[in-house]
Amino acid sequence: MSETVAVNTGDIGKKIKLFLVENNISQTTIAKQMKCSDSVLSDKLNGKVKLPTDEFFTILSIVNSLSEKKLMPNDFLPNN
Repeated sequence: MSETVAVNTGDIGKKIKLFLVENNISQTTIAKQMKCSDSVLSDKLNGKVKLPTDEFFTILSIVNSLSEKKLMPNDFLPNN
């Protein structure tokens, strides 16, 4: 039986935004590769609208392709 972990979408966005700043990656770069506007991505990262799971993994894939340091899904679990 798998365990379900509740994660706050705003917390996910904060971690992603911090990673972007630390690795000198702009939200505009991510938005362009996702084919969405800066404001839509901003709303998702700020928790104003839901961040679908597929888009979460797309963001991880994009940032990991642009940075030597990798951002992993487990980084978003509580206590990480």
